[in-house]
Amino acid sequence: MKPFFYSFLILILSIVININAQTADSKNSKKEKKSTTSLTTEDKDKVIDYGETVKVVADETGEFSEGLAPIMRDNKWGFINTRGQVVIEPKYIFPMAVPVFRDSVVRLYDPSTKRWGYLGFDGNAALPFKYYACSNFENGFAISYKPGLAADPKSGPAHIEIITKIGITLIKKVPCDYSYTTVFKEGLARTNKGVNYGFMNVLGMEIGDNTYSDVRDFSDSMAAVQKNGKWGFIDKTGTLKVPLMFTNEPKSFSNERAFVQGSNNLYGIIDKEGKIIVEPKYNQVFPFENGVAAVSTMDKGYHENFAIIDTNGKVIKDFPRPKRDDDQIAFFSGFKDGLAIVQKGFAMDRGFIDTKGKMVTGFDFNNLKSFNNGLAYAEKFDNKTNARTKGFINRNGKWVIQIEKSQF
Repeated sequence: MKPFFYSFLILILSIVININAQTADSKNSKKEKKSTTSLTTEDKDKVIDYGETVKVVADETGEFSEGLAPIMRDNKWGFINTRGQVVIEPKYIFPMAVPVFRDSVVRLYDPSTKRWGYLGFDGNAALPFKYYACSNFENGFAISYKPGLAADPKSGPAHIEIITKIGITLIKKVPCDYSYTTVFKEGLARTNKGVNYGFMNVLGMEIGDNTYSDVRDFSDSMAAVQKNGKWGFIDKTGTLKVPLMFTNEPKSFSNERAFVQGSNNLYGIIDKEGKIIVEPKYNQVFPFENGVAAVSTMDKGYHENFAIIDTNGKVIKDFPRPKRDDDQIAFFSGFKDGLAIVQKGFAMDRGFIDTKGKMVTGFDFNNLKSFNNGLAYAEKFDNKTNARTKGFINRNGKWVIQIEKSQF
């Protein structure tokens, strides 16, 4: 009865937490309705075009997530919406990479309190800035790190706590050596004690056989685990579904497929039972999205040729070596929202291609990142003027937002 009871308790907690979170998000959405434009998953194919290109002053920017993108001014972070309007003023610090919204909140560091906290879409504190360190939220849950006595006399031994979006500390004093890096993915988080690695749920309970030498986050309900030098996969109950048979670390599952590396250092495809769908033959691989993936193979002359395949390895579109090297197509990303980044030749000319192999933009950009919320970060260098344009483009390759540095 215990497993059922704990599963039922987690379900009830998730429902309560998400109802409260959705109520708060709804309030935030109403407050921001006039200024914030956020695209849902169903809107991912929508072409954003507000007419004139908007200019935004910023020293640095990140990608869009949940309708907002981070911008930095004077080493402080804030956020803009897809119209280029500043909805959260730059006044927070994020010493690790770039801040990003997850589960309708963003974690940031407040220099005035010297603590971490969370903001909502409206820029108000969703959770107070009181945490020594914390993770992103997923489905209403996050992890807070509590330091040892040297950093906080009231803390006791170093440990983690599991917190919720409504401000409740669900579980206190969970020992975990993965404190700084663990996050909840699909309801489970990595944990380890000494040399033993495994997973815990949102109640801090260990799941399955936590005696692995290493583990990776869950993706598509599967997680890679290692023991005795071999990798395999477990499901969310902790059951070993794919035997410990791979010497090299496999890629994560997506669309019920995972790329695994053979002894020849090439990649093949397996399903969730460990059945080999395609023998190892691919040189480069990118994750599956909506049933398609970009891969490459090497010909006898050691030339790399890319292709778009389905989950059974059937080629949808191939890009054989052309007569001129300047016409060679190479993939620089997997598909995201139905588009992937490709480069033509060796001149850093990049653009976006769809899942059928059709170019949707020209090869007009020198640097690109994948689409999020209908916009993609792009950079374009003008060889005549030596000017570099940075900002966000829509799915047609048109500039929607351009980022400009301050004159002073």
